[in-house]
Amino acid sequence: MMIPMMRRVWLLVAALLLTSCGSRTAGLRVDSAWARPAERGMNSAVYLRIQNGPDPEVLTGAASDVAETVQVHRTILDADGNAAMEELPRVSLAPGEILEMKPGSYHIMLINLRHPLNAGESFDLALYFEKTGEYHVSIPVLEN
Repeated sequence: MMIPMMRRVWLLVAALLLTSCGSRTAGLRVDSAWARPAERGMNSAVYLRIQNGPDPEVLTGAASDVAETVQVHRTILDADGNAAMEELPRVSLAPGEILEMKPGSYHIMLINLRHPLNAGESFDLALYFEKTGEYHVSIPVLEN
């Protein structure tokens, strides 16, 4: 009699754990990801699209083994029309907001590549969110 009761308890615990894991990423989606090819020691950039779910979220950073430093940036224009990059330690996302990371806008910088990024290859990138936590994306390397 005790064994079936314990089995039900463990099944309930497992179901609750699975439910809580699924709710952390409910609605948050990342797609359209790609990176530019570059040689070892150079810099590259990752572009992607983040579609937020029903709750406010904050992108707090990114990481990858392919580069010494990984930073979230935004390209801005100065008064003379010259482009410059600004590091963003946090990017707030409203419910349902879509953040389009693309050339000339928001992007993820890969600084001092540890090995070349060749077209046709891919690598793992971790995005860090305040509520969702760590979100892994496979990034294909594509020609411009």
